[in-house]
Amino acid sequence: MTYRISQTKSGQVEITFRFRTWQSDALLLQQFLSVNGTLEESYNFALDLHRGHLRVSVDNGVDTQEITIGRGLQHNNWHFVTFTQSMSRKAVSVRLDEDEKIFNFTFPSIALMPSCDSLIYFGGMVTRHYKSFIGCLEVTSINNKTVTSSFLVTEKTNLANGCVNKCLGSSGPGPCLNGGECINRYTDTVCDCSSTRYAGKRCEKIGLTSVTMIGKSWLQYDAFEADNHYWTIRSIMLQFLPSRPTGLLFEAMGAIDSGSYLTVAMEDGKIKVIALHGGYISQLSVEQAVGFGVWHQLTVVPRTDHVVISLDRRQETLMLNSSDPGFHLTKVYIGGYPNASQVSGHYVNFTGCMRGVYVNHLSVLDEAESQGPGIEGFGFLLKSACKDLNLIPISFPAPSSTVAIPANSHKLINVHFAFKTLNANALLMHAPVSIDSATGTLKVWLSDGKLVVRITTDDHSVANRLTVGRRLNLNEYHDVRIRALYRQLTVHLDEENTKAQRAGDIKFTGYVHFGRDRHSEIKGSFVGCMTNFAIQNISIDSQDIVQYQNEGVMIEENGCSLEDHCANSNPCQHEGRCVSHWKSASCNCTRGYEGKTCQFAVYPSNCDEYYQRGDRISGVKQIDVDGTGSLSPSYVYCDMGSSNTGETVVDHNWEEQVVRAPGLPHQKMTISYRTMDMAKLQELVKNSAGCRQHFRYECTDSPIKLGELFNYSSPSGDMHSSLGGGHYGQCPCAVARNCTGTQPCNCDVGGKTVDKGFERRKSHLPVTDLVFKQNASSKGVAKFSLGPLICYGQASETFPATMSFNSPLSHLSLPGWTRGHLSFWFRTFQSSAVLFYQAPAKPGTQDFFEITLKDDTILFTFAIKSKTDVLNLKAKSSLTDGEWHYIAVELSPQQTRFTVDLHSQIHDFHIGSDGMLGPGFKGNVAIGHSIIATATTPGLFGCMRSLKYNNQLYTITDHVDQRAHRVIPGCIASCVSQPCHNEGQCVERWGDYQCRCHDPLLHIGRNCELDLSQDQVYFSPSASPLEFQHAMESTDSNLDTLFSFRTYQTSVPVYYAEDTLGNSIKVDVRRKNTLAFTLNRDREGEVDIPVLSEGTWIQVIIRRDQNNLIFEASGRQMVFKDDPASMEADMAGSGISANYPIELKVYIGGHPNSTQSLHGCFSGLKIGNMPYNLSKAADEGRQGILLGCESGCDATPCQHGGRCTERWQGQYHCDCSHTTYTGDNCDTDVGVEFDGNTVITTELEAEMVPVSEKESIFFTFATNTVTPSPMTLVFIQGSHGRGMEYILVTLTQQGTIRVDVDLGFGQHAIALQGHYADGNRHKVHFRRYQEIFLLQVDDRNTSSMLHLEYRFHGIRRISVGGITPGFIHFLPAGNMKGCISNVDIQLEHLKTNLLPLETALKISPGPEGVDFIISPNSADLRPAKCSPPPKEIVDKGNFTVFQEEIKPPSTFPPWNPGLPKVVVISSDDHDIHTGEQKEQGGDSTVTHTVVALVILLVAVAASVVITIILRRKHRKIVKEYHSVNQQDNFNPGTLELPENEVSPRPQSTHLASTEDLSDAISRESDSTKPKFEDEEGEKLLNDKTDFENPSNAGNDLDAIPMIDASDEDEPTPSAQFLPLGTDGLESTESITHPGGTEKGAETHQASTEDTSQNRDNAQAEPGFSTPSARPQSCQLTAV
Repeated sequence: MTYRISQTKSGQVEITFRFRTWQSDALLLQQFLSVNGTLEESYNFALDLHRGHLRVSVDNGVDTQEITIGRGLQHNNWHFVTFTQSMSRKAVSVRLDEDEKIFNFTFPSIALMPSCDSLIYFGGMVTRHYKSFIGCLEVTSINNKTVTSSFLVTEKTNLANGCVNKCLGSSGPGPCLNGGECINRYTDTVCDCSSTRYAGKRCEKIGLTSVTMIGKSWLQYDAFEADNHYWTIRSIMLQFLPSRPTGLLFEAMGAIDSGSYLTVAMEDGKIKVIALHGGYISQLSVEQAVGFGVWHQLTVVPRTDHVVISLDRRQETLMLNSSDPGFHLTKVYIGGYPNASQVSGHYVNFTGCMRGVYVNHLSVLDEAESQGPGIEGFGFLLKSACKDLNLIPISFPAPSSTVAIPANSHKLINVHFAFKTLNANALLMHAPVSIDSATGTLKVWLSDGKLVVRITTDDHSVANRLTVGRRLNLNEYHDVRIRALYRQLTVHLDEENTKAQRAGDIKFTGYVHFGRDRHSEIKGSFVGCMTNFAIQNISIDSQDIVQYQNEGVMIEENGCSLEDHCANSNPCQHEGRCVSHWKSASCNCTRGYEGKTCQFAVYPSNCDEYYQRGDRISGVKQIDVDGTGSLSPSYVYCDMGSSNTGETVVDHNWEEQVVRAPGLPHQKMTISYRTMDMAKLQELVKNSAGCRQHFRYECTDSPIKLGELFNYSSPSGDMHSSLGGGHYGQCPCAVARNCTGTQPCNCDVGGKTVDKGFERRKSHLPVTDLVFKQNASSKGVAKFSLGPLICYGQASETFPATMSFNSPLSHLSLPGWTRGHLSFWFRTFQSSAVLFYQAPAKPGTQDFFEITLKDDTILFTFAIKSKTDVLNLKAKSSLTDGEWHYIAVELSPQQTRFTVDLHSQIHDFHIGSDGMLGPGFKGNVAIGHSIIATATTPGLFGCMRSLKYNNQLYTITDHVDQRAHRVIPGCIASCVSQPCHNEGQCVERWGDYQCRCHDPLLHIGRNCELDLSQDQVYFSPSASPLEFQHAMESTDSNLDTLFSFRTYQTSVPVYYAEDTLGNSIKVDVRRKNTLAFTLNRDREGEVDIPVLSEGTWIQVIIRRDQNNLIFEASGRQMVFKDDPASMEADMAGSGISANYPIELKVYIGGHPNSTQSLHGCFSGLKIGNMPYNLSKAADEGRQGILLGCESGCDATPCQHGGRCTERWQGQYHCDCSHTTYTGDNCDTDVGVEFDGNTVITTELEAEMVPVSEKESIFFTFATNTVTPSPMTLVFIQGSHGRGMEYILVTLTQQGTIRVDVDLGFGQHAIALQGHYADGNRHKVHFRRYQEIFLLQVDDRNTSSMLHLEYRFHGIRRISVGGITPGFIHFLPAGNMKGCISNVDIQLEHLKTNLLPLETALKISPGPEGVDFIISPNSADLRPAKCSPPPKEIVDKGNFTVFQEEIKPPSTFPPWNPGLPKVVVISSDDHDIHTGEQKEQGGDSTVTHTVVALVILLVAVAASVVITIILRRKHRKIVKEYHSVNQQDNFNPGTLELPENEVSPRPQSTHLASTEDLSDAISRESDSTKPKFEDEEGEKLLNDKTDFENPSNAGNDLDAIPMIDASDEDEPTPSAQFLPLGTDGLESTESITHPGGTEKGAETHQASTEDTSQNRDNAQAEPGFSTPSARPQSCQLTAV
């Protein structure tokens, strides 16, 4: 309502009113000034309630003032207000009840104008931001005048006369029931049920809501947030049932006075009250004890200066120490605090039950149950009754959840708990135990839904295991008690199922753990709930459990919330198993699928896709013919040996067999294909570019009669009557027009012949049924063989689906990608390129999608609503190799899979739901380019094919218009032919190419075909320099010079050039490693080249760079700055014009004024762009200059580290002195095997070596024999009369090489320690020069000096391998056992070296005057080659060379289809005779049923009898024909195939011996590939298959004329593995015995002795193929 008050002369306004309300925030009064009807907006005066206070605020447009007065004005009590404005005195006074405040304020000047009026608004003003007043308000006076209607101006909205009381109904009991107190809120009412035992909005519900609090629980109630009113807490009432003596009951706090709080808690079984108000703390302890197991009533009422506490009707008062008026609390924490009490600071949370919790009139628990406003909490359980803490479940929400409970160490184990879960395999409990003083572990887990209890010692010496129950994972509680007492282990499950077992003395030694054990071998982790814990007969409640060591366990508000998320719907596709978790479900995918819901197929659709995506290894693989469709994966054999494609080979169970013979019935035979049903076969054929299947009909006077007597069907069910593409009744020979007669098939003519070929029509493939009718007029025999189904290529890969991008700007514009998966193939040599780009849907938006190539990584970039995600997927092989590579982006509602070749990653973000892209991805698509001006990544320069998206294939022929920019059909890789020579790099232009020469200076031509380095000449020592004339203009800018040379000389001129102006350049070798450059005879420079004089090619480049002349030689560079006296200056000084022709003379291999010339080679001379033909100059017969440069040392002829000396023109010399070998190439090893008796002795004539001061002994040896005494290797003996003089080389017992020297004045020794008796080859070289000794063994050496007489007088005898008996007896050395070779001894005064072994072996004669004595005799000499030296260890630094792990080839799973299903058919049609009799007429249904059953039983019995008779008759017929036809060299059971064909697979197989079986196992990796023949002829892919071809011994088909059809044969491949049951080999189940061994179950005995014996030895492991059962011999048996 609004009042207008005319301004008084003094400008004074006084208003008195009263109000009552429940609101804490509301407008009471607002004043505006109006002059002549115009509102002054800059002025505002208001009285409003703010958080329960009266707030006075005034604003004059310049200054603002605000004060508050009173508090707690929202309690529905009457309050009186008088406010006075004195505008002339600039003062404002406000009186609230008995309180008054005055403040000064400057009013606007217009306030004193006579024309100024005051507009007073009571209760609300829509133009201001105040809440409207709800309650009662009465204006009693204005300016000391009683309010009358004359003050009312214009507005009166939503007002009611009087003060309305909503609690007073017109009739009935009122809004509140059962004694509840009604509270009037003017617009509605609320009921206070705190004094009743009822609950609900109207106190209509009997019983109180209770809450169970578990020590971590708490509830928070905010009075202001609850109703957007600032409720002051006037009372708190609650009932509680404690389980612990100490705990916080509640804590209330004030919002304005943030330092105030009121805490009520239990402390040691008594109630303690703490209050903080006005900075002072007041405390009270209630003496009355609080009992356990009993409900208590507590009421707390805070007043202005005291707090009233009532406990079970006993009342006490806590006086507040503060003098501040009022104690206003607005927020309360019940039962605890989120982080313990942050205010009071030392009370733990309450444990027990509460009910009837009221703050003022509000039931806090009812509000919590209905999730009302202002309520928060954690860990409380709302129930209608208090819950036993022992029965409150503990939740284990994650596989990592665990809790550890201490256990007393008694001589017993007693554990009790209850659990429920959805996991069939989960570890429930584990604990360390001792078993008869040995350490061990107790473990309890679920295995396939069964409870397993096991106790084992750490060394597994003691083990107890009990299994009880089943299906314990159905989300129901199961009670478990485990006891170990009096050496007996007992397990009780649900008190109904008990098992016991003798055990040792068991007791706990540590904590009992429930849930996860990260080190356990048990499969599966527990997710679920547990309760009712008791350890050693001591119950443990839930609060205690959560106080122990735990990870991730919790107590939930509503108990255990474990839910079976798989119960209502199974999100898993492709038969994936749904596994329910705590808040969601996951899928365990079957083999061949992946993703959250198993929505993605793992395997390619056929073998060609494997091939194209980089897997080009033949073998058994899995394919998924329909991708993410409903068909499951299948095993096939992939043949990757064909050109540019992978072939899918599907085997079947048809074995070559006799199909026509006298006595055989008409038959229909149904063929089964390995791991593929009809639907899969149809899908494979449909999606392949082509398929084929080979057939062979071999006959002797048995016409084939296609269509009449022989038909076959395909998966579509259609019957076919032609083979190999012909018309009705035709065989392939009719199509090729090469049949032997006039009939459409060879066999239709008669005689012994064959019809064979391929069926390639996809509509006819594969062959699934064969129908053979017997020819009544023919007595002939025929058999039929059928090859595997072979499919290749992709049906979508047609020529129009392939496109070339032959420019970086090439691109193809296509419609936007809006649905379905995206996939394509690409090939390029680029390191980076844009492959796919989708523009934003609308101009100006930033959403886009892009696929780019960067090196060997594909970048998938998504920009969605200004957020960019980039996925980098690195390929496992190069993506820039010009090969085809596969890219796919597959969408699903939850995940997106990205694929590059065979490598995939799945990410949880998705582009759209249900395969639809988001709204930002609807722009056009650019293939091969981003079509953005600012793009930095180049476009695709390569090819693309099979582009699929929007569920369709995009071909180039559909878009060759303005949308295709430089894109052409097909893909021509010009670099495939490798046109670039000399290691030139071919740059693919896709239809053209460019060669980047490896060395642009040496290699010339479009294809880099000219190699200047091959233009070589050889300068002999007699050669003179080679001279060339080079004409040029003075303006020629390119005089860059290139040449190469090689020599062993250390000083020689190499190149000299001089022009007519006197400028010159000279290049010569100075010293061994120095190459010198001389410019104009006075400027010189040198570069060091370590290999300059070692015969290595040295490339020299002389070039000009701006003002510098640069010389380069083998990577080393020298720079000459230009001299001011340049060539141009010389020319100008002589008056020569600038374009005067200048002649340049070039000399190679020497200098015109030098006596030295090059002895070596020169090649590749080029000046400017002009190459010089050196070979032509050599052909012209220049003296001493020969064509080519054949180096003898380039081929490394010197073996074993010999040093090669170049002699040129293929000549060389090897220095073998540093090796252990001899010969021209250091490859000769002349050795003898010494057995301990053999000694080779050389006798020298007297005075041949009268005295010696220098000796050299060289030899090699190898032995691994260690003898008790040293072994003599070489012994040299003198004959001086002063005594024995000798040199003795021995190998000591410790493996040390020792040399003893005695020159007649005492013994001197030198040795190299080591273990040289190691069987390896070692080199020994001993040299003496006067008093200096030098011993070298391999690469180690030592030296010594003799200080006595150093002359050796009269050397007479040299022994190798020992000391000849009778010559010397006092040296403690035995003979050699091992190999000694290449003995070479040099003695002073002896002109030739002594080679004892070569002479003894008569390889070379010895010098004159030397005799050789061989003991025992020369006939016993055994030439030998000593072991090679140990391999040199090469330090590879930090690099590690490793071979990628080679995975064993996949194998087919076991497959036992048996023989094809055979059904006897009538002669008239192809119907199957079932033997059933048709029902005759009649009225009785019962009679008909009985008759039908009898007939059915008779038919079954008759069918069995007929089958047995037919099989016996068939065997007899075949046997008879075997014996009859042997006279004609024809056996219908074992037909011999022509030479160029592979024998067919056997009908029956005899097992090999045990040794052969083991040998077959070792060749398992070679047994995964079938044999078949391609069109070019026989091609055995692997001759080590699991089946051998049958022997054809005794068969003769030479008389059969072989007529080749249009296609060559493709014989039936042998089966991959022995089909279980076809050869009598049966699988056996492995049984684990207590001893830990496995024993196969005994197999059945076979009908023959050899197979029976082998069957007893053979076992097949369940679930695995049996490749080891490879037969050694096979025998064909007709069926």
